[in-house]
Amino acid sequence: MPTSFGNNEKALKSRRLRAFSFAWRCPTSSVKSDAFLERGGLAALYVDGGSVDTTFSTLGVRSSTQLGSTTRVRGMLGWCHAFGDTAPISTHAFAGSIPFTLAGVPLARNVAGVDMQLRPNLTLGAS
Repeated sequence: MPTSFGNNEKALKSRRLRAFSFAWRCPTSSVKSDAFLERGGLAALYVDGGSVDTTFSTLGVRSSTQLGSTTRVRGMLGWCHAFGDTAPISTHAFAGSIPFTLAGVPLARNVAGVDMQLRPNLTLGAS
């Protein structure tokens, strides 16, 4: 699976708060399947080959603040966008019948999310 990463950050710092705006190119997902034909009379199934190619990018802000001498809260707020094929579709046919199309659950094109690290081993997130 081909992947590409890029990261562009801009830092904003003060005495207690640090924030970084970022643009990030996430992996490119490419799934390819070959055509196949079953044996078995009228119940034999033919499936067309195909591919699904999707690329994701994220824009957001990462920040952290010191709440005391031993407590630092870290968080991220981001928006992820999917480009390309977001709904997997394939064409099938039984022997001697007309073809039909099946569609999988589509990926969300736009997702907003927030993550907050409350302790070194405790992160709370939602999207």
